Amino acid sequence: MSIDVFAEHFSNVTDPRQSAKVIYPLHDVLFLSNQGVITGYEGWDNIEDFGHA
Repeated sequence: MSIDVFAEHFSNVTDPRQSAKVIYPLHDVLFLSNQGVITGYEGWDNIEDFGHA
């Protein structure tokens, strides 16, 4: 699944975060989390490591 298809699919999801505290767009966080879990990573620390790879 490409990031564009993923972003389009989740475009109706609203971002409840405080805009002043947002570093990464919501669709980037969702995509990274999704792909990290699919590849077998568990927990935020492992998914963060996956994102830095």
